[in-house]
Amino acid sequence: MSEGGPPDDGDELDGARVALVADECRRRLLRHLASGDRREHTLASLTAALSERADASGSTEGRDRDLRVALHHVHLPKLDDAGVIHYDPDTHRIEYLGDPEIESLLSRLDSE
Repeated sequence: MSEGGPPDDGDELDGARVALVADECRRRLLRHLASGDRREHTLASLTAALSERADASGSTEGRDRDLRVALHHVHLPKLDDAGVIHYDPDTHRIEYLGDPEIESLLSRLDSE
């Protein structure tokens, strides 16, 4: 990158997008959303899908509850604020809007 000028290679990473994929739970969530045919999901369906991929240690019921709470209060609102999804906290419905930069970051992480 030249001093004071634009990036030379156009490969600058958006810090906000990197922060979104920095969290393991959000990476699993984003991979699940990006890999599916469906654009609309429910909190219950996402909890079930991510729980299946999680480590089998501990109580399933407690782990599912903790995951559902974390999705509802932390991860889904962050992704909604970033414009990657639309999350309605009242109906617990999620629409995946997609984000090419995040999908590219996930691909880079998968290849490392």
